[in-house]
Amino acid sequence: MTVSFKVGNVLLGLVEINAGSVKEQKMSPILRRKGSIQKEALLALAIVTAAAAILIPIAKRSSGNSLLLNESGRMRKVYVALTLYEEQFDQQPAPNLLAASVYDPNQADYASGLDPFVKSQPAGQGFPIDPGLDGSEKSPFRISFSYLPNFVRAGKLSIKPWAETRLDPKVGELADEWFGSVQAEEPYHAKVSGALLRINTDGAVYVLPDRGGPKSLGDPQDLFIKR
Repeated sequence: MTVSFKVGNVLLGLVEINAGSVKEQKMSPILRRKGSIQKEALLALAIVTAAAAILIPIAKRSSGNSLLLNESGRMRKVYVALTLYEEQFDQQPAPNLLAASVYDPNQADYASGLDPFVKSQPAGQGFPIDPGLDGSEKSPFRISFSYLPNFVRAGKLSIKPWAETRLDPKVGELADEWFGSVQAEEPYHAKVSGALLRINTDGAVYVLPDRGGPKSLGDPQDLFIKR
């Protein structure tokens, strides 16, 4: 009986060992598959990371180009209106951008999409006629762009006679200060830095990459002269 009991124990042990071996054989493909899935996931992550490294800068450039097109498109329409005014009035510049609205009555063309004050007109009051000047002239709609003759009339900038200035392609005629970084202040003031968008007297688009700052609105060198 003793021998039989021992033999039984041995057989039971063999069965257990054999069962464990079968179980191990059954689990091995699963473990191998799990490792394969992990490798595939890491490969996919690496591909996504590499693609993001390539596409994100492209998307940023695309977004920047779209912004540039939108903002310069508005300014070009105003530039055309100013040119039509000069043709009508013996090559004299418009006194301000409000006067140019006779030739381009679309008020949206005069407001930069980046101007934080576009929708902040107080009840019963008008907007400043030029964001860079602290004058009493008002406009019934928001004018975001600074206009060279405004600064000449205000005594903040001296230029050659307008007929000569008009022929200088390096001089800015319209400028958008909101194109860079803006820290809005009330009422209608801001600290600005970074890039500045300009339409020169020949109608060309010019971007001043970094005007420094932050500084107050209305630096005539930045707006019209600085290269």
